[in-house]
Amino acid sequence: MTETLREKTINGVLWSAIQRYGNQVITLVISIVLARLLEPRQFGLVGMLAVFVGISQTFIDSGLGTALIQKKKTTDEDFSTVFYFNLLVSIVFYFALFFTSPLIADFYGEPKLDQLTKVLGLLLIINAFGIIHNTKIQKSLEFKKIAKVTFISSILSGTIAIIFALNNFGVWSLVIYQLSIKLFKTIFLWIYDSWKPSLKFSIEAFKELFNYSSKLLASSLLYRITDNIYYVIIGKFYSPASLGFYDRAVKFQMLAARNLNATIQVVTFPVLSEIQDDSQRLHNSYKKILEMISFVIFPLMILLIVTAKPIILILIGEKWSQSIIYLQLLSVLGIGYPIASINLNILKVKGRSDLFLRLEIIKSALLIILLIITAKFGIIAIILGQYLLEVFSFYINTYYSGSFINLGPSKQLKLMLPYASISIIVALVTVSLKFLFFNNYILLLSQVALYITLYLVMTKLFKLNSFNEFIDILKSYIKKLKRGKLQ
Repeated sequence: MTETLREKTINGVLWSAIQRYGNQVITLVISIVLARLLEPRQFGLVGMLAVFVGISQTFIDSGLGTALIQKKKTTDEDFSTVFYFNLLVSIVFYFALFFTSPLIADFYGEPKLDQLTKVLGLLLIINAFGIIHNTKIQKSLEFKKIAKVTFISSILSGTIAIIFALNNFGVWSLVIYQLSIKLFKTIFLWIYDSWKPSLKFSIEAFKELFNYSSKLLASSLLYRITDNIYYVIIGKFYSPASLGFYDRAVKFQMLAARNLNATIQVVTFPVLSEIQDDSQRLHNSYKKILEMISFVIFPLMILLIVTAKPIILILIGEKWSQSIIYLQLLSVLGIGYPIASINLNILKVKGRSDLFLRLEIIKSALLIILLIITAKFGIIAIILGQYLLEVFSFYINTYYSGSFINLGPSKQLKLMLPYASISIIVALVTVSLKFLFFNNYILLLSQVALYITLYLVMTKLFKLNSFNEFIDILKSYIKKLKRGKLQ
């Protein structure tokens, strides 16, 4: 990487990480309060609607946001065209949800979902107003603005949700939480970014962007459906409370894995797009990014496996104890998310949205087969089925992306192996503390402190590249903070 590109990447990753993890800390605090005030069943009811809202949202964006970022020279006409398209589609899908809400309620056998769907669906229209502003900020790598917007929105919406929960609004507190966070975020995006849509809609611009994004739309739809189909199956064949336990485990996993995944994806795509025509720079940049991801994701997720029990019991209480085993199993899967994302970003950077789609179709077909086999054996079996999918997905993702950057499956595994090995060794030492400390608070603090210390010491002793990179980045930002120049 050139120094300029390196600075852009580091700044982008830093502020995107601050935004996502800072927001997740806020969200975690809010979720803890709501989990103590509400019941697993109420979380399960909202979880049942995730697939319907998620699919609708995918159609609204249609991959056009990604197309705008990938396109090197964008015009105001491009942004305005996509803005009006997003808004129109959001209205169409809201009314689709509105009129099909009785069918959704009948499908799950939960009459309350009728009204919940009609109200929760409003977030589609609210969100459509902010998609372009968010895209413009991402394209310019100004993630500090997104961080501010997210923090303020989360605090305001969380406060409102807790007030409603305290006043016995039950499941509606969760609906109000989701609606208000989208509303506040949209308002603040318009405040922080001065762009306003012009009265322009270009068919030519739309065709050009959609030619690239159409494959991504299909891929995103497949991903959204397959990612949420677990909610549909568990909600349909098991109790709302069971879905609530699963949902809490997923949310804790998301705090660690999926937010890192989203951070990596949203930052590396525009950065790598800048050097898409320089194969050697792309190769070198990818290697550094993959090593840094490995340096973070392996210890993070393995530590979560070790500390899952005290985390659940301390934060949300004994009534959620069934979530512990789900969280431990899902944490293993979390290791693969950012690695898959960076590989798939290479296909998007290279303009191979057709290949991206083909891989998603193959993986989705395997997912359905595994789900059919495992669904009748319980939620744990469903999660274990995802392990086979994860291994297969890693191989085909790295095989095809590796062909563009000369880093196939075996080479990528070789880069990741030291971080995985050290993480597991440290975990075996750390888990022994449960025999010394029986108080969950002391146990959690001791395990986290010992794990982090041992991991950093061992990565330094083995002279792993990412340790030095991490220290350099840390020193750089400490200097910037002292000078007041962090942007």
